[in-house]
Amino acid sequence: MRTARGTLLLCVLVLMARGSVRAQPLEVEGAQRAEFNIQTGVWTLQGAPVRVRRGEWWVEARGIRYRSSDTTFEAEGPIRAQQAEVLSAVASRARGSVRESWVELQGEVQLHYRTGQGTAVLRAPRVWMDFGRRTGLASGGVELVWQEAVLRADNLSMEKDVFVARGRPVARWERLRLEAGWMRAALDTAILWALDGVRGEDSFGTFRSHEAEVRWGEQLVRLIGAVHVYRDRDRLEADEVRYEWKTGRATAFGRARVVVYP
Repeated sequence: MRTARGTLLLCVLVLMARGSVRAQPLEVEGAQRAEFNIQTGVWTLQGAPVRVRRGEWWVEARGIRYRSSDTTFEAEGPIRAQQAEVLSAVASRARGSVRESWVELQGEVQLHYRTGQGTAVLRAPRVWMDFGRRTGLASGGVELVWQEAVLRADNLSMEKDVFVARGRPVARWERLRLEAGWMRAALDTAILWALDGVRGEDSFGTFRSHEAEVRWGEQLVRLIGAVHVYRDRDRLEADEVRYEWKTGRATAFGRARVVVYP
């Protein structure tokens, strides 16, 4: 067993020599204590915090166990992982791969994803994230907040600017509330698709349909397929209804039927 205290340069050189990361070296910053086990090939790094970096991707924590043979690590919180200025996450525990830039985060995970349309904030008990490809999966009860929109579901997958919610997803924008079997939110176009038993409500009334398209920028929702809208005792049925939730204006298209009670 060899122990190095305050000798960060030695820690970096050994990690580079023994690690299998060849395209970019692995760097360690802020290590106050570095211990290497020759038998297991594991580095135990401690700092306040200590940071392990490869290019623009890094993870930091009070304690990190790094396995040089396969570049995997385990960390104990508080933990922060980041890819350039685009993706960052905090958690209580983490494990992952430095070479492949993926991390499995647990314990009150909060992920910040900066897009051209603003920053999206994701909260969940568990998140698996590939920082390099910007893909991931959050589970255990997820909340995604972006601008004035809030999306909650059991599980949420991510592929760059597209988030897919499954397991009782519910979306809210100001007074509009929407439920469906699953939802797909594209942050680059500010459009959400909801399918499989759409239900919702607003100050205008309640509604249901097969599908729904929500355009955040236009503050417009398109209800498509067997649309039923209820406002007190009044009822509107149509193939499609377009509703502007800011102005409260609804327009029906295709085989519209209206029942109004005086």
